[in-house]
Amino acid sequence: MDFIVYEDDKETAIYFVLDELMKSFPNTMFHLNGVLSSSSTSTILKNYVAIRKYETSIFSAIAPFINVKAINLDDYMNKRKKLNGLNRKERRLRYLGEVKTSQVKLEEMEDVFAIHDKHWKNRTDTSHFSEEAYKNFYNALLSNNEGSIQTQLEGLYLDNQLIAFSYGFLCRGRYIGIVSGHDSDYEIYGPGTILNKDLIAASQKKGLRVFDLDVGYEPYKFEWNTGVDYVNEFIIASKEWQSQMIFHLYKTKGQVKEVLKKNYKIIQFKRKYMDQSIQFVKNASKKEWIQTFRKLSNKIYSHQSIDIYQQDQGTQELVNY
Repeated sequence: MDFIVYEDDKETAIYFVLDELMKSFPNTMFHLNGVLSSSSTSTILKNYVAIRKYETSIFSAIAPFINVKAINLDDYMNKRKKLNGLNRKERRLRYLGEVKTSQVKLEEMEDVFAIHDKHWKNRTDTSHFSEEAYKNFYNALLSNNEGSIQTQLEGLYLDNQLIAFSYGFLCRGRYIGIVSGHDSDYEIYGPGTILNKDLIAASQKKGLRVFDLDVGYEPYKFEWNTGVDYVNEFIIASKEWQSQMIFHLYKTKGQVKEVLKKNYKIIQFKRKYMDQSIQFVKNASKKEWIQTFRKLSNKIYSHQSIDIYQQDQGTQELVNY
């Protein structure tokens, strides 16, 4: 996020807006989430709270990116050809059929939602991308192809079957992918990584300045990035006790989230074990519960029945143990 204002007037405008809101609503807390460190807005906000002596808390999340203008694309790609066995996986995928990357049509959105649901079947999806209440919203955005902000939906196809997608926005030479996914049946071929590679390879032709890999500490982002920015979350509270109380609750919550997000092992534990357990409890059938209890009981007490067949002079004897 940012304030939409001419750069020369930004400081004056931000001071004026925040001062007027503070006067009009004395019991106020501002929660500004998504301000880039590279934007002058971050510096202006820090100066503002220091001068006005408001209590504030700032949390930062890393945002890797690729500086498209500064790279030699051939050298960049050559260094990453063997990234996680990418070349080998792509060759194996091409043995199965024709592989291509192209724009996804609006009528294919149900396929996109189906892949997303399948990918997140046993995990908690915080994007809500394929929930009914959001589908019309994302469908409508896809028709937005004019103006400063354009919606981009690219897909990887195998014999004209969609197996991976990337949904994002293009704004003034900056691309940011907000939702991506792949068909888990093809996971061993790395379709998401192949699609990412194709999108990055085409970035200079599209006139991109920055290929934004979005916020997060996922390892694959640091295999592709050439630089990092930081996304700041500002919590600013007035001096009234009501806003101070809410401020400290938000501050504590932010501190916990910041620690958790910086530890990728904790994130993996949540996604692979906690989320799967929650989804299992919600959706498991009676048969799946029985199978689970059997597995648990086998860890406590293991019992096996083995049949051994012996061949002796043309006769078959069955011995049970």
